[in-house]
Amino acid sequence: MFRYPSGAFPCAGPPVGTNGVVSCTSGVLFQGGGATITIVAQVVPNVASGVRTNTATVASDTQEPNPNVFPNAASIQQNIQVDAPLSILKTGPATVNAGELYTYKITLQWRKQHGAQVSIQTFCLQYDI
Repeated sequence: MFRYPSGAFPCAGPPVGTNGVVSCTSGVLFQGGGATITIVAQVVPNVASGVRTNTATVASDTQEPNPNVFPNAASIQQNIQVDAPLSILKTGPATVNAGELYTYKITLQWRKQHGAQVSIQTFCLQYDI
């Protein structure tokens, strides 16, 4: 998902939920002028942790000084942290009588704002239960 200044740089990017390049074009950027493009992104919950580098580049049909002392690319590195504060609690009766039904209660809790992919593991009952 991306947003851009009204009328300044029309942008096109990948559909929501996918990776890809965001391309923005402009007619004229006057001497001493500037513009800001804001890109809003979200890391998917099941991504592997590690450092990612994101690079932006700029180009012009107007000839630049030679040698070019102005940067035409800028990068930022981001450390993706995988953090799944997931907990589970299992309760049930401490004592049961043979032949009676009883119930286990399993409670899962996610302690973050955004969702995560969760796998519910099975538990085995003893053969004589």
